[in-house]
Amino acid sequence: MGLFDRIFRQPPKPTASPTENLATEIVAYFLESLPGFRERFLTKGLELATTHGDWVVVTQRILHSPGKSWHGRPDLFLRRPSPAPEIPATEIIVEVKIDAGVTVDQNGKPQMQHYEDYLKHARDTHGTETRLATLTRWTPDSSLRTATSLSIRFGQVVNWLMAAAREAPAELRATAALAEEWAKYLKKRRWAMISLSQEHLGALRAIIPMKELEVQLQDVAKAATAAAERQGGPWCRKPKKKVSNPQFREHGWLLWGPVLTHRSREQTEVQVGCHYGIDEGEPCIQPAMRVSRETLPEPRLLPWPVVEFWGDWIVVRDNVAALLDKSASAEMIWDQMQAQLAECLDEVDKLVREPSPPRKRSGFPNPLKWLRR
Repeated sequence: MGLFDRIFRQPPKPTASPTENLATEIVAYFLESLPGFRERFLTKGLELATTHGDWVVVTQRILHSPGKSWHGRPDLFLRRPSPAPEIPATEIIVEVKIDAGVTVDQNGKPQMQHYEDYLKHARDTHGTETRLATLTRWTPDSSLRTATSLSIRFGQVVNWLMAAAREAPAELRATAALAEEWAKYLKKRRWAMISLSQEHLGALRAIIPMKELEVQLQDVAKAATAAAERQGGPWCRKPKKKVSNPQFREHGWLLWGPVLTHRSREQTEVQVGCHYGIDEGEPCIQPAMRVSRETLPEPRLLPWPVVEFWGDWIVVRDNVAALLDKSASAEMIWDQMQAQLAECLDEVDKLVREPSPPRKRSGFPNPLKWLRR
């Protein structure tokens, strides 16, 4: 199926962003049309020993199995009939998560567990080789993991696309050019960044004085909070409220200090901090800010990447400096972080004071406009 056939087959959803479905269709297109990318996706991401054979790539397929009428509708479903007597058939489910939350059934059972049950039935009944994985921008939350699931991040997809495009034969030159453009888009939008999980941070502590670093970062957050509370400013401290969710820390987000509210809208909440990540192989640090959903009904009006975490928004500014860059003084890094956090607060203040009218959504989304962003 061609790229635009895949993009335009998505029905309009007035209440949902098309980003996740469009990204899924683009990944499916390159899995079908760029063998080098498919080879890396299957071997490096899904840990398959052999990849030859006729692969079928389907999106939004409804799963059925005997004894159960419905197992869900995964984003990506890959199947390969047995290519040789000694190689079993293969079925793979990949759940793509960008903005949407985790889906659960009426009994509270998460969608990933439904997919696990479906694949277990295929293994036990037909001897099928199976894989279950997530494709996400950040380290997936525990609600998106099962005992056997694998994790693929868009940062890996970028690397595999670029490598496959470089080695593509002449007859695939147009497809390779598309792959490079999409990889550049993902890097520009910071989808290629990998968050530093607790395991990553543990390894980093061996070469960086993390405790000293985090004390300095707390000072930056406190200074930014104090500046936001200045006399006559739009922000004030919310008494006796502090958010320190361990799930944020697990994914590289460090939030400090009290929660701030806007003087003109008490239901708003912001909290400043930072994010640890790896961008193009280099450990880096970014100013970040947690913003309540009530504060920003349309967060993408902000000029920086915005991601969803546990019902709230995280606003991420550009990288300040590589953590291992010895050329930048600590004072310069902290001053720059504080200035960028202050800029984030000012931009949120503008949106709170002048909320945009709700956008009318009708018809199919414009995929070309989405790709240009």
